Amino acid sequence: EPYVHGGDTFRNVVGTILGKPSPDRIIIVCGHVDAISEIPDSVAPGCEDNASGTCVALEAARVLAGESLDCTVKFIAFTGEEIALNGSDHYAREARARGDDIVCAFNFDMIAWPGGSWGVRLVGLPAARRFVQYEAQAASTYTGLAHSEQFRSFPSDSRSFETQGYMATSGYEYGSEP
Repeated sequence: EPYVHGGDTFRNVVGTILGKPSPDRIIIVCGHVDAISEIPDSVAPGCEDNASGTCVALEAARVLAGESLDCTVKFIAFTGEEIALNGSDHYAREARARGDDIVCAFNFDMIAWPGGSWGVRLVGLPAARRFVQYEAQAASTYTGLAHSEQFRSFPSDSRSFETQGYMATSGYEYGSEP
């Protein structure tokens, strides 16, 4: 999915499983592929921020491939998150202009904590509380992963969807060094 920013063309990568019987209802699972550091011209350690979130989208696509889903699921690797959320901002604005019925965008940003004890903070605006709680319940049921819930905006690709009036959540790491 190409978009132009500052005279250059960038691309978000979008995979889709078409749902039945409600293909017009859309769930998004996403992360971002760009990285930044204190020395951006020579060091961009993108494995944690944010190949890890993109891996969630890819793994979700692998697990759900071949499943019969009620609604459409889009798995997206956004570009430009580190530079003003450019990729997700473009995508969310275009989705709103098309009138897309996005149920929720589940964003994952920095979930590969390299330290000792860690968990995932699940964040969403109060209006998205049920989606944050759903993720927390899934973490409790299917993993031993420590997690917490917060009801606020998070400065990642989820914010682009919130700005356009869509429900969105973000998952990001927290922890302490060993």
